Amino acid sequence: MKKFYITTPIFYVNDKPHIGHAYTMFLADCIARFKRIQGREVFFLTGTDEHGEKIEKTALEKSVSVEKFVDLMASSFKESWDKLGISNDYFIRTSDKNHERTVRKVLTMIYEKGDVYKGFYDGWYCISCETYLDDNELKDGKCPSCGKEVVRKKEESYFFRMSRYEDKVREWISEEGHIIPEYRKSEMLNFFKNGLKDLSITRSKLKWGVKAPFDESHTVYVWFDALLNYLSAIGYPDGGFEGYWPADVQVMGKDIARFHAVYWIAMLFALNLKPPEKMLTTNFWVVGKEKMSKSKGNTVNPLNLVERFGLDQVRYYLLKEMTLSGDASFDERDFIQTVNNDLGEELGNLLNRTMVMSEKYFNSEIPKPERQDLKQAVERTTRDFISLMNNYEVDKALKEVWVLIKQCNKYVNDKKPWSNELERPTIIYNLIESLRVISVLLEPFMPGKAVEIRKQLGVESKSLEWSASTTGKNGERFILFPKIEV
Repeated sequence: MKKFYITTPIFYVNDKPHIGHAYTMFLADCIARFKRIQGREVFFLTGTDEHGEKIEKTALEKSVSVEKFVDLMASSFKESWDKLGISNDYFIRTSDKNHERTVRKVLTMIYEKGDVYKGFYDGWYCISCETYLDDNELKDGKCPSCGKEVVRKKEESYFFRMSRYEDKVREWISEEGHIIPEYRKSEMLNFFKNGLKDLSITRSKLKWGVKAPFDESHTVYVWFDALLNYLSAIGYPDGGFEGYWPADVQVMGKDIARFHAVYWIAMLFALNLKPPEKMLTTNFWVVGKEKMSKSKGNTVNPLNLVERFGLDQVRYYLLKEMTLSGDASFDERDFIQTVNNDLGEELGNLLNRTMVMSEKYFNSEIPKPERQDLKQAVERTTRDFISLMNNYEVDKALKEVWVLIKQCNKYVNDKKPWSNELERPTIIYNLIESLRVISVLLEPFMPGKAVEIRKQLGVESKSLEWSASTTGKNGERFILFPKIEV
């Protein structure tokens, strides 16, 4: 079976990661962990984008060599993902020699095919976004994405005949199911309103980057270079990459969706390769009413949050709050309230009261039930959860688990096992088995706490099937989510 191939964007190394980056990584990590639970062999790719004018300029401002600067920043991203528990299988850097080799091979292939020609670029360029812009794309004379000043570029350049693939790219975007969420398609198709223009893919006045194989005086445009990481990481064009490509899902922020849905898809058609199965585009995190960004200085450091409140607490909040329908606002007071209520009062309290009663009435031995009271609810939740996760509706899948948790808490309150001696074994067993399945459902979201739940329950099974034969003795009881004091 083909590997399940999932990618994140490779992050630009001009500054350290913020929670927007962390959310993207948590989302991809959540999907990858779920697919592993399903038994799929997963290849999860992330990395850093290290070329371009902005990087060269930032290194100069910091009075360090560009090579040293990108090494330091790449290490910062790697260390951050390690601390955030990200389970990526490979970390690629665009300064890797293997990546540069792939870029040069791809350029040679499309050059020899007649898809590259020499000309002059004369237009606007946003250094911050590394984006070419026409007059009609500017907003008040500035970049429409970041709001910064643009510069006029007029220089010799090689162009990719992207216009040759206009119909095929538009058709791919228009087909149902490729772009998630579906409403994002109209934004992508809007890019075609004036026709798809050829893309300038080299710079003649830039030193830092991959040299064009057909003209060493030219450096490859950073976006053309960066997008090819999804192929270079799996060994393209050498044999073996077929076991990975096409990617099953590529995760990215909505601000770079057009580069992927237009440039990237055109590049793949030029190489006679299939496009990815899905493009999952995420929304922005905002503080107040402003998009969180490094350039605005309003970012939230995810590592600081984790150090103060716990890794799985941060994962839970970010994955719950961000939806496919719109931007999400980060507010620390709401974060604390959500963690205390959802994780402490609802999930943590359900586990703790179950363990207390098991210890008090059954000496922590898992009792044998007379009935499977919660089996139907658990099976329904599991079925809906799997369907939503397979459709990448991650926040909705998490909400389904919480419906079950609330149902389990209601079950305890209704059945009153502390005064219902006759049904007590059945009640406690149903709670233990429900919590076991809940822990497996939550593992992609909170992998550390999921393991801790099963340790307390004294069961190791990661099966999503309800079991009427769970036996053994509960483990040591402890508070799963200590209350965060305001």
